Amino acid sequence: MGFRRRQGAIAGQRAGIRAAADGWRAIGTGLVAGDNYVAYVSAGPQGFNNIYVIWSKGGLRARQVSFLPNYANNSLCWSPHGSFLLFGSGQRTEPYQLARIDLTNRVPLFQEDQFRDLFKEQFPPTKSPSIPTPQPTPKTRPSTGPAPSTLPLPIRGPSINFTDIEQRVSLMPVGMEVADLALSADGKMVAFLAKSGNRRNIYIYPLDSREPVPRQLTSTSGGKLEVQFRNEIVDGKGISRSIYYIQNGEVHSVSLDGTDHAIPVKAEMDVDFDREKLVIFNQAWSALRDHFHDREFHGLNWNEVHDRYAPVIAGAKDPPRSTPLARFDGGRIERVAPGRRLA
Repeated sequence: MGFRRRQGAIAGQRAGIRAAADGWRAIGTGLVAGDNYVAYVSAGPQGFNNIYVIWSKGGLRARQVSFLPNYANNSLCWSPHGSFLLFGSGQRTEPYQLARIDLTNRVPLFQEDQFRDLFKEQFPPTKSPSIPTPQPTPKTRPSTGPAPSTLPLPIRGPSINFTDIEQRVSLMPVGMEVADLALSADGKMVAFLAKSGNRRNIYIYPLDSREPVPRQLTSTSGGKLEVQFRNEIVDGKGISRSIYYIQNGEVHSVSLDGTDHAIPVKAEMDVDFDREKLVIFNQAWSALRDHFHDREFHGLNWNEVHDRYAPVIAGAKDPPRSTPLARFDGGRIERVAPGRRLA
């Protein structure tokens, strides 16, 4: 599950570096099926995080598709056909809300349509069986070309309509804070983590209903993350019957009717501390380099800070000694970024 997100992060970094539309590095990513757009979250000059898209084959400038005064975004994800984006939109002191960007013009749902649906035939009319007429079998020569493929044709996503796209951003009436969004294979349902009664559990929310209501799937107290649908192909169509997630370090699966069970998974990992400590240090240093609101760092030479602490980190012999150093001694960061702490 983490491999797909890691792939996306690598693609997002490359796209953000190629795009460089506003000089900020991509911090989130997603891929659209067919049209090969890459979407990413970027912090603008005023510190607001918004969504940008760029053509993955290059040659086009990145375009902004959300225009919200966000302190932060989470869980950016595409619809399967690339017609809309979902993400969590949040402020520093406000809960994250489920936001949707329609990349194409969406036909609204009217109550008149719901009334008209009551008179649609539920079953097709029966027809009397017809007697097949025998046809002569044509004489054909054996073909020497390749056999036709039985694989389904790739679905080409619709082109993005950038005209008035800022007016096609909407907040979904979920009624709770959302995190770890995941879309079903048909794009008609979103799963997310939400807190209720001091417990964080998985909910699903229909996107094609006129009166959508979130439905709770899990009710356990364990910490959860990495929500992801288990998608299948049945009769050429994508369906989602269950959801994978991680709870207290264990992989779990919950069906859409609420049946939950743990999946036994065991794996070992070797960590090279000498290499990992430098990666953590560079990530902490570059996070402020790329996203701090003052590009002059209040007069502090940020490259000099890196050169000063890098040899000290390299000489650390164990995690307890390297962790405080990776935070750059706390007070030095506090003078540059008051209230901004790195985990």
